[in-house]
Amino acid sequence: MASASAGLRGPRFDPPEAAAVYGIGAWRNGRRIKCSRTQTIEDSVLATGFPFRDFSFAGQYMPMLDDGIKRARGVRRMGAAALDLSWTACGRYDGYWEMGLAPWDVAAGTLILREAGGTCTDMHKLDPWPIGGRVVAGNHAIERALHDMIAPHLAKPG
Repeated sequence: MASASAGLRGPRFDPPEAAAVYGIGAWRNGRRIKCSRTQTIEDSVLATGFPFRDFSFAGQYMPMLDDGIKRARGVRRMGAAALDLSWTACGRYDGYWEMGLAPWDVAAGTLILREAGGTCTDMHKLDPWPIGGRVVAGNHAIERALHDMIAPHLAKPG
């Protein structure tokens, strides 16, 4: 037990820092990072987020999650899109998808991921940059495979 005068310390959640410079590359703790080389959903560990506040797309989302759980080696939920994208950039995750995000949720993580050789797109492939709040990300093979996995469950935009 700590006394009132003693300082308390605890572990930091994710101490390594990731950074990227457009057109130059991405680093984590000073070392260059690259996305995983995993080629299939069946060999991948995926990340996602769950609906928060806006549950209008939950009917689409739950079948996507069901497919991911059944097909991938694992599906994780961290709770922070920027961290999920950063972990995808350094290969901790092979792919990531989420709906209901704001641009500031994905801006930094998207840059880091793209500079690490990954792809981050809109689920409907409509926006040139995923500002619509519907993100699919990973290395090129996994990003395409995730699009194929979620497409049957996606409602048409509009």
